[in-house]
Amino acid sequence: MNTIKKTKEAFYKKRKDFLFWLKYKILFAHPHPMWLRQCEDKLGYDDVFNNRKKLVKEGTIALATIVQANELLFSRGTEDHPATMIYSSDIFFEENPKELERIAKMLFSLRNETLPEKILENKELMKIRDLLNDEYTPIFNVKIPDEITKNKEVYMDNIIIHRLDMPNFYLEQNTFPVVTHKDVKGLMALPSKFWIN
Repeated sequence: MNTIKKTKEAFYKKRKDFLFWLKYKILFAHPHPMWLRQCEDKLGYDDVFNNRKKLVKEGTIALATIVQANELLFSRGTEDHPATMIYSSDIFFEENPKELERIAKMLFSLRNETLPEKILENKELMKIRDLLNDEYTPIFNVKIPDEITKNKEVYMDNIIIHRLDMPNFYLEQNTFPVVTHKDVKGLMALPSKFWIN
């Protein structure tokens, strides 16, 4: 059995416990980072902060991988920062995580200044390129074109990476489980306490 499947099954079983939220809510109670508190509209991230309980109790665990992230997240520090991830609930990626990583690398490569004519003529890819190059506007619920995903459903979203959710408090790996919910804009990393490696 693959590790993401084991993680999902274990977490879904655990959260059925009546006392689960009381036992673990401190793990999900992250304050807004200082830089976000200074933003008047919270850049759209408030939906995740305000709906953590719903995400934990009703959300779906999906495999996600980093497309781009604030470089400070790759080393030890105290502040939480944003990242852009792609994710999918398709079992294909659970069994083939390298395929999700391939898509992430391809999307990141769109930021290159010189691109083949074929890509430059693709309006969907150019829209994604513009979104990735605008590092100040968060990305939420952007479907990745089927031609890149081999007709699998893959979405791109921004996420705030909370260091307390990561092993050793920084990004050591690019691919890990996240929690998503159809009624909540954005993603939440599943705290590493619940990961099964």
